Amino acid sequence: MNVSYIRRTPVKFFTIALLTAAAWLQPNSAPAAPITFEHLMTSRGSTSPIIVDYLGRGIETQSVKITAQGDTDDRITPVIPMAPGSFLIPHTKAQFEFTDTSNNTTTLQIDITPGIFATGTTSFDGVVGFAVVLNGAFQRELIEGPGSSALLNWDMTTSVSGITGTNDSFINWTVSPFVTTDSGNASIRVGNYHVANSNFTATVEANPGAAPVPLPFGIGLLGAALVVLGGLRTLPQRRQQRPKGYRHGFVST
Repeated sequence: MNVSYIRRTPVKFFTIALLTAAAWLQPNSAPAAPITFEHLMTSRGSTSPIIVDYLGRGIETQSVKITAQGDTDDRITPVIPMAPGSFLIPHTKAQFEFTDTSNNTTTLQIDITPGIFATGTTSFDGVVGFAVVLNGAFQRELIEGPGSSALLNWDMTTSVSGITGTNDSFINWTVSPFVTTDSGNASIRVGNYHVANSNFTATVEANPGAAPVPLPFGIGLLGAALVVLGGLRTLPQRRQQRPKGYRHGFVST
């Protein structure tokens, strides 16, 4: 019977298991990070009403809110040629919500066709916006603002909140291609040069696809596997050096 084979085989399996576990437990490259944007625009009152043109009616509203989802892996840069500080994340899903002066809220899903038409969130020179995206490229802004010094170095891969403005704009809503929803086109008219109050937040999902254990522990397993493997490789050499007839510390005579 090949005793050496029997004794070494479990050690081999153990070593392979350790190496496999150590490799699996190492964190992969940075995973995609889902991000949610909220663009909230509120009316400044009768001096600058927000009118939503929807289903043939002009509806005066208190607020318009865009809630959209995207992914930091899809970030485009630069958005504007020769403007290295501009970024855009196209939306994979977006909804358009408005509340009229009687407190009735209407929520519409924006039609997004991957690779053809989408909306997106932009950031340039400390100002964020809501835009039309065609074939993966920036076309035009629909909302400009708010802006903040806190956004000057924002690369759209982290969460931000508390970004507000009082002099921001709805623009280009009546330009083709129109923003189409599940209930028809929607456009916005705002009096007094499109001015409205604004609030912006971006929330990155925490630890998507996180590694199951910390990196140091994975390295420890890898080290243990290498030690066992090194001992295994030297085992036959040690046996060759033992006297003939050696068995469990006794030499037969």
